[in-house]
Order: sequence, then structure tokens, then C-alpha cells
Amino acid sequence: MGKYPFLSKNSDKNVILVPLSSYCRPMNTDFSSRRHAPQAGFTLVELMVTMVVIAVIASLTFAEINSQSYQLKSSANTLKGTMQRARLEAINRNLDVRIDFDPDGDGTVNHGYSMIDADGVTVETISEEKVAFTPSPASLMFTFTPEGTGTAGNITMITTGRPAPEYKITTNNIGRINIEKTK
Repeated sequence: MGKYPFLSKNSDKNVILVPLSSYCRPMNTDFSSRRHAPQAGFTLVELMVTMVVIAVIASLTFAEINSQSYQLKSSANTLKGTMQRARLEAINRNLDVRIDFDPDGDGTVNHGYSMIDADGVTVETISEEKVAFTPSPASLMFTFTPEGTGTAGNITMITTGRPAPEYKITTNNIGRINIEKTK
């Protein structure tokens, strides 16, 4: 053998034999000693918990917005009913009956209104703490006569707080009362 024991000569050609052990290492089966780069990201459980929290917050917010919308619609229907009742009271009593948005006479619209007959007797007072009224004309009252006619004008109702729909209640000279959603 010569300098390179893994080389041998055949009679026909030169063949180089290289032992595999010089190129292959034994496989390391101890996986605990391997170091992994830290993984960036979230686990599925973390993502699911986050989605549940977001869904709960969204449902509570949606319920609050719907609650205000329904409350405003109910208040608008109550005002329309009170105005229709005031018109009927005026016809039945043969006296003027008014809906007054400033029953205390201080010149500001309060959170409510009163139905007052011609003698100044308050027939009914309704308080709406979460609703703001904007009557037009600026006299802050609507009067219905014994003939069934009334003051022409409108009242815009909005909630105090978060934005919600607006309702407009309109009266005309012949006493007809309409309600419409404006926003």
C-alpha cells in the first residue's frame, strides 16, 4: 500500500475508492440539545380568545346603539300620540289645547313637554330625559282649536349622547300630524 491506503489499482483502470465514513457523520438523535430560533406570532388559542373579546364588545355596543334608536322612535310615537290626543281634547272640550315645550316659561326647551288646556290647566306632562326637542316655529308650542285645526310646524327629535336617527313630527293647519325618520 502506498501513501493512500484507500486507493487501489485495477488492472484495467485506475479506480478511486473513498470510504463513506470520511463524508458522513452519525446522526445526532438528541433533539433536546438543538437550539431553535424563537418563533414570532400568536397561538390559535390566543387568536380565538381575542376574537371572542372583540365579539362581546361589538355586541354590547350594537345593543346600546339599537337601544337608543328604539327609545327615540318610541318617544317620537309618544309625542305624536300626545298631539293627536290634544287635538281630540280640544274638539271634545270645545277649548284650545296646546302642547308646550317650555311649560315653565323660561324660554328654553326642556327635556319634555306638557299638554295644557285653554284655562292653563296641565292635562299631562311627559318627561324625556335622553331626548332633545327642536320645535319650529320658535314659539315652543303647538295649539289645537275646537275645530280640530292646529298650528303648522315641526319638531325634530334627537337623542342626547351618541348619534342616532332623527325623527321629525310635522303638523299642518288642518291638524294632521305626521312622523318621519330623517336620518
